[in-house]
Amino acid sequence: MSGVVAMRGWLLAKRPFGDTSLIVDVLTLEQGRIDLMAKGGRKNALLEPFRPLWISAAGRGNLPWLQKVEPSGTAMTCQGDSLWCAFYVNELLTRLLPQGMPSVVLFALYGETLQQLADNQQVQRALRRFEQALLIECGYAPDLTMDQVGNPIHPAGLYQLWDNQLVASNTGFSGATLLAWQQGEWNQAVAQTARRLLREVLDHCLGGKPLKSRDMFYSLKRMAASGSSKESSNE
Repeated sequence: MSGVVAMRGWLLAKRPFGDTSLIVDVLTLEQGRIDLMAKGGRKNALLEPFRPLWISAAGRGNLPWLQKVEPSGTAMTCQGDSLWCAFYVNELLTRLLPQGMPSVVLFALYGETLQQLADNQQVQRALRRFEQALLIECGYAPDLTMDQVGNPIHPAGLYQLWDNQLVASNTGFSGATLLAWQQGEWNQAVAQTARRLLREVLDHCLGGKPLKSRDMFYSLKRMAASGSSKESSNE
């Protein structure tokens, strides 16, 4: 990056640097995911996730300087479970998407996904769509139209993932459901299959290292369930 570069972007994550500054991880349309040094950034209220931004940056090397940041739209207001889903999407991007790999498709889909989460509309379908698109962009997505030896997926067949490819098996994912998913159908069977299959692929890509957002979400759910049980027992 040479000179001042203007970009459209979203803040994915940030971490402290020194007494007043931040290193921010941003998803940009023009340059993909990049890290920027935000001098005095801890005082900048705009450096928060889920807000579309105009970003100006300059400098060479792996850590350009954030020169200016302005809002480019209204912040997405995610609440409850949808908020944790939005943090999950951000963490997936920071863990899986290589830096400096721009994607018009992924950038647009990220904004659409946040909007669906904020509106609390078809949350699970939105998450599966984003997960699959991210895996495709990163080159990790398995081919769901044919098995490991090149045979087309058969509606009556059953399949398991092996080395990120589908293998014919006596148990596993239904061929009919996999085909329905690829044809854009969405029902309970497709939703369950998509969740299980993408979870397997993502866990493999993450090297077995847990996602903080997922662990926190489940911890809060357990705490809420425990609190409800105690209240019921005291009534």
